Amino acid sequence: MLRPGRLDKLVYVDLPSPPARAEIIRTHAAKLKLAADVNLDAIAYDRRCDRFSGADIAALVREAGTAALRRLLQARMAGVEASNASDRARLVEHNLLSLSGNAEAPDITRADFETAFAKVFPSVSATDLKRYRSMQFKLRARASHLQDDEPEAPSSAPGATAAAAAAA
Repeated sequence: MLRPGRLDKLVYVDLPSPPARAEIIRTHAAKLKLAADVNLDAIAYDRRCDRFSGADIAALVREAGTAALRRLLQARMAGVEASNASDRARLVEHNLLSLSGNAEAPDITRADFETAFAKVFPSVSATDLKRYRSMQFKLRARASHLQDDEPEAPSSAPGATAAAAAAA
């Protein structure tokens, strides 16, 4: 991805590799309650995470947490009949409020991550990735060309200034 840097310089930041994705997932899932069937490394190395940015990975973890909450809410609502939409809305609100004050958060399962994979997609297309990587090589070539054109710094060797003054 290209991000504007300091002093209006373009900086190329590649998408995270599978090991970097694993670190990002671990960071975002650190305070979450994961079920035993969740393998964060397997998720990071899953091909569906190819072309995921760090923000996409954060969205995946967040969506898995939301899926776990929905699952818990649906379990609480099972068997509860509401006479109308207004009653159902009040029941949902009551259950959400009781969940927010509940210290017992739901375990996020592998199935919750599968639900998240169905909703979260890479923000960088294959075409854009090719274009960004092509620009990366062009930027590097331009940067090395500019470095070759820079004038050499004055030498600080003894007598260098005297020789330069004599030549002038």
